[in-house]
Amino acid sequence: MSAVWWGNCLGCGRGPRTIYQYLAVEQTLFSCELGRYTAFGIAAQKRVPDSWRQIAFVPDICTNAQQAQRLAQLVRIPTVSNYDAEKFDETQFEGFREKLRELYPRVHAMCPPVRIAHTGMLFRWKGKSSAAPVVLMAHYDVVPVDEAGWKHPPFCGEVFDGELWGRGTLDTKITLLGILEAAERLMSEGFVPRNDVYFSFSGDEEVSGPSAPTIVEYLKERGVRPAMVVDEGGAVVDGVFPGVKQPIAVVGIGEKGFMNVELTARAAGGHARRQGGSQKIAGH
Repeated sequence: MSAVWWGNCLGCGRGPRTIYQYLAVEQTLFSCELGRYTAFGIAAQKRVPDSWRQIAFVPDICTNAQQAQRLAQLVRIPTVSNYDAEKFDETQFEGFREKLRELYPRVHAMCPPVRIAHTGMLFRWKGKSSAAPVVLMAHYDVVPVDEAGWKHPPFCGEVFDGELWGRGTLDTKITLLGILEAAERLMSEGFVPRNDVYFSFSGDEEVSGPSAPTIVEYLKERGVRPAMVVDEGGAVVDGVFPGVKQPIAVVGIGEKGFMNVELTARAAGGHARRQGGSQKIAGH
């Protein structure tokens, strides 16, 4: 299985989003075809460097106003997850799911989502084959907000000077929107993917909730072994890599984790001022 963390293009998740610069609303939909990954997508832009057009998944260019407004509608719904269950507003999360049904009727009609665990949603877009399925992931919950640190209200979903403001515009309602925008359009054109495509969404990622792990178990129980999984990743960045002047879309191929390690060192006692071989830890 290949795992790809595809970068989002609208800045960090806690400030303004540049919505017209470079790739403003990007939708990338992957399918596996004869061992080769083919990308389909649509995007809106103000300017895309010519060099970017050399990559395999260069999308068609279209007007972004409607897509930006749909993203704004999703951002205005404060789906704030919290470790404290009493502060988890179920009404907002159900309102978000209802908004998805309203904005993407074809996807919901052709791929009725299965509700899994607390907030999980799993769509299956049936392809010509189930041999090498693809899983596209996103989460629709956001972290709590300190409004004092925001220039504009964090859930206003409004554009100021070419920037769409709101919590979740990157992390990761933009990803969810990109997947559904691409699917809705391709379904309207009668496109059938070569292999099954699953859309895996959760609303409790920020609090390490049970939805995503339960979706994994759900797929394993049904014998689904993905050929590729695409999850959230880096951003389009400037000036990060020495000697590179062009913006770079960061694609991650791994995920940072953590582990707890307990070390025990046994040796004869010594003195702190003597950093020699008699100091077990210092000597190694």
